[in-house]
Amino acid sequence: MKNIIMLLSVAAFLITVGCVSKQPSKEPWQVQIVSSMGAVKDNPDFQEYTYTLTVSRNNQLPTGDFSIKHIINENFKSRLIVQSSHGKPNSNNNVLEDKGKIILDTEDLSKEQIVQMGPVISGVKIMWTENGKYVEEIKTI
Repeated sequence: MKNIIMLLSVAAFLITVGCVSKQPSKEPWQVQIVSSMGAVKDNPDFQEYTYTLTVSRNNQLPTGDFSIKHIINENFKSRLIVQSSHGKPNSNNNVLEDKGKIILDTEDLSKEQIVQMGPVISGVKIMWTENGKYVEEIKTI
């Protein structure tokens, strides 16, 4: 019975903490990535890294078009075999999404070594035109 009460208390605490309001970010760009990695056709010598990279801008930025390009971690560049991606803007042009996959040669690496190398995608380059001038910003992930 004590365990149930303790479990309910912890759950109530976590729910309360999760509901705390968050101040709006002052960052002009919001970057999110969802990714996974697994063996290609059950062959551990090759890993397929799939990702969805989403970049959104707040309303303080110019309303013109912008584009994004993912940045591959230097530790993985020499192991890159195949890379494919495609971008998709949303209807209000404030969000861009880049989905893709990267196949890596991991023949001589253990899972722990792959993790120690860091994220496969380490950042995103955001490009846009502001007042007739080309602007670039790199955000790390």
